[in-house]
This record gives sequence, C-alpha cells and structure tokens, in this order.
Amino acid sequence: MGFDGFYFGIPMLLVTLGTLVAGGIPVLFAWCRIVGQSRTVSERVLPKALCVLTASICVDPLGFCAFAFIPYDEKDSFAAFLVCSTAMTIGFLLSLAAPIISREQNVERYAVFLGSIALAVVNLLGLVWLFITKNNHSL
Repeated sequence: MGFDGFYFGIPMLLVTLGTLVAGGIPVLFAWCRIVGQSRTVSERVLPKALCVLTASICVDPLGFCAFAFIPYDEKDSFAAFLVCSTAMTIGFLLSLAAPIISREQNVERYAVFLGSIALAVVNLLGLVWLFITKNNHSL
C-alpha cells in the first residue's frame, strides 16, 4: 500500500490545471475576439499561432488522461514517467513555437505571447518537478 502513483500523478494534475487556467484564459479571450470581429464565417482567418497555442493547451490534459488509464501498479514505472514527460515536453515546445509563428501575424499577437509565456513556465516547472520526483521521490 503506497502512494507510488502520486509521484507522477500530482505534478501531472497540477500542470494540467495550471495549463488550463494560465493558458486557457488568454486563448479563450483571443478566440472570442476573432469570432466577434468577423461578421461571416468566410471572413474569419484562423491564426496559425493561436491554433498552435490551443494545441499546446490540449496536450497536457490528453497526457493526464493517458496517465489515468495506466494501471495503478504500474503508475510508478518508466512508462508512466515517459507519458508524463512526453506530454509536458510537447506542450512546452508548442508553447515556444507559438510566439515564433505569431511574428508573421498581427491578429491577437499579445494574447498568444502572454499565453505562450504562461504555458512555457507551467510546463517547465512541471518538468523540473517531475524529474526531481523521479530521482529521489522526496517531494
């Protein structure tokens, strides 16, 4: 009887919640502005940077769902660590790619920049926490 699964589950849960709050608010605001500014569907231009940032927000909850389906006795295994670290790394890389792509576009650039910085910080802190708990299980 132990809390072996919590070594990866708690960082993944907190990163998922942090991603949804810190990145979801600017992205939701930007999508609302894009939908509100255009009158017809044909006038809407989907900004690539905002789509990348939205994908970055969706990666962490998908990683948490994948982690939730791992059997309990294997939650402290290398596979669980790989699922968590892969989801956080992909989210981190996508959040870094969004401001680079937004240099070409002016639509909602500030929201993309703010959301991507918040997501990069959340994912980086989650990765550091995950690697610390992987090595000595003390947090």
